[in-house]
Amino acid sequence: MTRSFRLWMAVAAIFLVTNVAGAVYALVMVEQRHALLHLLLVVPGVYWVARLARKRRAVRDQLAAPDDIDARLQRIEQAVDAVAIEVERVGEGQRFMTRTLTEDTAGEPARRE
Repeated sequence: MTRSFRLWMAVAAIFLVTNVAGAVYALVMVEQRHALLHLLLVVPGVYWVARLARKRRAVRDQLAAPDDIDARLQRIEQAVDAVAIEVERVGEGQRFMTRTLTEDTAGEPARRE
């Protein structure tokens, strides 16, 4: 994770914990409006932390995909090998046809008309 992501995650966690603690404190002090304000601020705090956690999971899942990349690279390698074999066959066929067309049955080069 990047440094800025960790910083935002820490800020979001501090925001959430502070508002939960503030709501508890305000309820103990019997300040309903103050407690309600903190409880209302808990909602965006939970959303913020959940969104950052989801983003963290997505990044971690992307980084955990090298097994898939290895399999794809192996398939690409096999495809390139197959293409190389076919190109070799085409080249051999072309050399054979060139030699056949340039040689006459008597050993003389064929004429072009």
